[in-house]
Order: sequence, then structure tokens, then C-alpha cells
Amino acid sequence: MCGIFGYLGEKNAVPLVLEGLSELEYRGYDSAGIATLIEGRLFVEKAVGPVSQLCSAVSSDIHSQAAIGHTRWATHGEPSRFNAHPHVDMDASCALVHNGIIENFQKLKEELEEQGVVFSSDTDTEVIVQLFARRYKETRDLIQSFSWTLKRLQGSFACALMHQDHPEVLLCAAHESPLILGLGEDEVFISSDIHAFLKYSGCTQTLASGELAVLRIGKSIETYNFELARIQKEVRCIDHTEDSLDKKGFDYYMLKEIYEQPEVFERILHLTCEENSFTESFLKGFSLDEIQSLHIVACGSSYHAGYLAKYVIESIASIPVYVEIASEFRYRQPYIAEHSLAILISQSGETADTLAALNEFRKLSKARVLGICNVRESALASRVDHCLFIEAGLEVGVASTKAFTAQLLLLILLGLRLANHRQVIAQEDLAQAIQGLKDLPNLTRLFLDSSIHDWRCRQIEETSFIFLGRRFMYPICMEAALKLKEIAYVEANAYPAGEMKHGPIALIREGTPVIVYCGDRSVYTKTIGAIMEVKARKAYVIALAPESNRDIAAVSDEQIYIPDSHDLAAPILFTIAGQIMAYTMALQRGTEVDRPRNLAKSVTVE
Repeated sequence: MCGIFGYLGEKNAVPLVLEGLSELEYRGYDSAGIATLIEGRLFVEKAVGPVSQLCSAVSSDIHSQAAIGHTRWATHGEPSRFNAHPHVDMDASCALVHNGIIENFQKLKEELEEQGVVFSSDTDTEVIVQLFARRYKETRDLIQSFSWTLKRLQGSFACALMHQDHPEVLLCAAHESPLILGLGEDEVFISSDIHAFLKYSGCTQTLASGELAVLRIGKSIETYNFELARIQKEVRCIDHTEDSLDKKGFDYYMLKEIYEQPEVFERILHLTCEENSFTESFLKGFSLDEIQSLHIVACGSSYHAGYLAKYVIESIASIPVYVEIASEFRYRQPYIAEHSLAILISQSGETADTLAALNEFRKLSKARVLGICNVRESALASRVDHCLFIEAGLEVGVASTKAFTAQLLLLILLGLRLANHRQVIAQEDLAQAIQGLKDLPNLTRLFLDSSIHDWRCRQIEETSFIFLGRRFMYPICMEAALKLKEIAYVEANAYPAGEMKHGPIALIREGTPVIVYCGDRSVYTKTIGAIMEVKARKAYVIALAPESNRDIAAVSDEQIYIPDSHDLAAPILFTIAGQIMAYTMALQRGTEVDRPRNLAKSVTVE
């Protein structure tokens, strides 16, 4: 991991690739590198740190028609210059960049070492280029050697390769890892992410798993499977605008994306709801008949969204919902009933474990599969039976904000749609719920314009925080704790409020910060009981409660008030409070808000 970018065409490739790598930095990075050809010889430059370090190291005088580059997020080998991509063969005749994990790299490496190959890095990636180079020396056939190499690999990968014997050619391939081609006039872009080249081309081809492409200057793209059978691919031209890499006056992308949430909610509601019901287009062509259970599978924040969906859908649609972490689901051989609906959630649509879970669903049952993601060109969107798009736009901050709340809103709407289809919700209740959600954009604006931004954590020196919530608030506490871990580097754990006496209360000492979400009216008094338990042990309690529950001040040390709302809208508003709290604490602690250490935006490896 983490980002591939390449260019072949009439323009100067080097500045275009450096620019593309900069656009991919939001996905995560610890080092970066670029390869190109100068007077027929391979030139490679690498740097540890952000792409700006690489830009400083590359001469502005270099002019070339072809280049490949990479931003790395370490999986095999520590972050260093010699582990950064591109990697080259022993003769420095070819260079390769790669995303993914080669599971049989150790066996291949030993095989190559026995043949006299000397490795210069600790990565699995170098095995690919060394293996290719050995085959090419034997056959002198560029495409056949590439195909042969790909078939030797086990694992997930997307890669791009260039060879000094063929300066007018780039090769690329994908297997269970994303790679997108952008087509311009006499030029082609290669990227892990469509946003990196959209300003230059809106015409794309996505390489499916098990496909390779041959790119030549001034010629059409040749696409093959790994057995070199030719594949005809359609070019998809999308109506695009340059997306939101402009911070628009905000100090951080995360804060900008927090403030974009009302517009995201409005887009979703416009596409899904009309007066007191649903638009005809919402889930059009996807049958909800005979569904007897739901299986939701996701990772990270998306898992928390799925967890809230379980609470909501079971309560309003009277149907059992099972929620699992994708990396666990794919290995435990679960039982999937015949009339199940599988829901897979991934912001990027490329999360490796979630896609692997999709494969397991296909093997285990004939369950219908619904995807929820943010990227129309993603692998998830192309493989499920139907996909709901969260309409969040590009999210640059590594810690998810607007994408997460968009997932929540869409899942709540899905629950209402399912309840209505099953005729288990009164039309009056449905109308009130839809209106409550329609109020959400303005309530969010009201909250964002409130004094919440004046809040500062008085316990900022503490190293451990506890979050408590019941019912709808518990999954929201899980997400809030994750946000604090991600960007403030603080140990934070979320518990159902009723579980404190079963173990976690042993962690309470004088001054322990406990953040309690009191946003579920049906269990409000029970949540107050949990506050009293921790206050008796001298915890420092920060209570989040609706405006109408200002009595909470009598039992807590600090209060954050959230606008009153419909029960189904409350989890989203309380989520936004947690986002701002985490953002503020990250600023107080001086951490990197948009690009926290060790994290990548899109996790495309297991």
C-alpha cells in the first residue's frame, strides 16, 4: 500500500506523476518514489516522508513521456528509502510499483536467491520485479513475461511496470486490488484512485481482478486476462468536477468535512425521500421480498455504522440483524440462511477484508447482496447485486466524518424502507420519522454554529478515556472512542453503560474522564444511573444530552448540549459532537489531524 500513479503520453510525465502522488497522499504514506527514463536509461528517485520531500529531490529539468510513482504505507519492511517503491531488478533495467501483499513472497524470494538474485530491500514487492526480470532475460517477450510473473503470485496486488527496452510502453495489472486507467487524447493515466487524474480526464477503464493492460503512446489500451486472452473493455466517461482537495478556508480537511455534512444529508434525502414516503428510485429494481434476516459486514467506522443499523432495523422493522467485522467473518464459516440479505459497507468500496467477505457470501449462500459505499467505480459497487451510494464526495481526512454519518443516514432510511415494505410501521410513524430526518441538515447547521467549538478538554493530560452509552448511543460511543484513538492518540474505550459494574468500573479512579452519551430517551434514566455509579468513584463526567435535558448538569462535571431531534436523527447529531471533541483534543495535543500516524485512508490489504 498505498497509492500508484503513472502517466504515458505527449506531456512531461514527471511533474504529472508527482502531482498525482500528491493527490493520493490522503490515502496514507510513509515514503514515496518515482521512476522514469532519461536518454534510454532508467532513473529512480525515492524519499522518506511526504511527497513534497520527493518533489524536492527530483530535478525540474527532467523530461520524459513515461513515469510511474508510488506513495508507500509499510506492510513488509520498515519505512525507509530502500524499502520505498519503485523497486528495480539487479540490472536496473525495469521498475515496478505495487499495492497489496504477496503471500508467497518468501518462497519466491528463496527460489530467486538460489538463482543468484541479490535483494536490496525487505519488501515483498521486490520479488515481483526480480521475478519478471529473470523471465524477460529468457524470453525477451515483455507481455508474456509479465503474464507469467503475475500467475506466479499469490495474494492481492495492483502493479505498474516500465522497462528501458520499451520506453513507449507501460504495463499494469490488478488482482483483488484497485487500479483505474484514465484516457485522454494521446495519453493514459494509471491510478489507485480516480480523483488523482479527474482534472485531466473523465474517461476511465477499471481493471477487474485478474486483468492486465498494455499501454502504448498514441494507441488504444490492450486488455488481457492473465492467460493473455484479449478482453474488450468499455470506456466510461463521467461528468465530473474537480473534487474537494481545496480546504476552502478551513485549517484541516477533517474540519471542512465535518461542516460539509448538512449538504451530504440533503443530497441523500433528496434521492431517497419525498413528502411522507420514499422516492421511486430508492432501491429500485432490488427486491425486499422474503427477507428473513440481515447480515451486515464491515470494518472500522463502517462496522460501527452497521452496529447502529442493527439496533435501528431490529427495533423498527422486526427482523434479526447480525453484524460482523469482515476480517472475522471471512474465516469463521458462518451459517447464512436462504432468505438472508447481506449488506457490505465500505467507504472506498475497496476494503480488502470486506471484498473477501463478499466472496464468502457468494460461496456460502444465494443471499442477495447489497453494497453501501462512496465510490461508483469501486470493486464493491461492481460485484454486489445492488449498491447504495452515500453521496459524500471525496473524503480526504483519514478519520471518517461525513462518510460515516452518511452511512448512518442511509442505513436508517434502509431500515424505514424495509419496515414499510414489511408493513410493520404505522404510516403516521413513518411520516414523523422521515420528517425528523429531513430536519437533520438544519439541526446540524444549528449545532455547528453553536458554542461547541469553544469546548476544550480540561482532562487533556489524561491518557485514557471511557465512553458510555445505551441502546442507539452505544455504537455512537464506539465511533467516538475510535476517533479519539485515531487522531488524538489517546486510549479510549466504549462500553454499554449497563456493563460498567461487570468489570470496566475497576478502571475508575479519581479524575478518570468518562464521556456519557445520554441521547436515547428510552433509556435516559438508566444512563443517569451509570453516571451515578462512576461519580461515586470520583470520575470526571462529561455528559452529552439533548437541549431539553439540562437537568443533566446536576450529576455531571461538564455538559455538551445537542439540539432536540427525532429519535432516529439523534445518533447522527451525537456523532458530530464526538467528531468535534476528537478534533479539538487532537489540536490540544498537537497531533496530525488529517494524516494520523500509522493509518491509511483506504485499507486494500488484509
